[in-house]
Amino acid sequence: MTMMEFSIFPVGSGESLSEAVAKAISIVKRSGLRHTVTDMGTIVEGTTAQCLRLVEKCIESLSKEHARISCFVKIDYRRGLSRRLGLKSKKVLKILNEQRKKKINK
Repeated sequence: MTMMEFSIFPVGSGESLSEAVAKAISIVKRSGLRHTVTDMGTIVEGTTAQCLRLVEKCIESLSKEHARISCFVKIDYRRGLSRRLGLKSKKVLKILNEQRKKKINK
């Protein structure tokens, strides 16, 4: 299963990009893939093909109104595991909490 983080935005379209980003996020929501929207990008979980096709759809959609699009993509593929979205951050927070408890109990 693939986890992909991406950010997409038009270049040369002014300072505020919220409307274009919202348009891309609506495409993500309609995709049916598990996802999390963050301040710096969107994390999606699916097959590699589904994730890459989603980015392609977002580019195609935004390019109808903007001549130039910038997109950053980061992919984490792990065979055999699914439903990993959020597990990494939960594990790190658990470790930090355990460390904090040990420090308090000293």
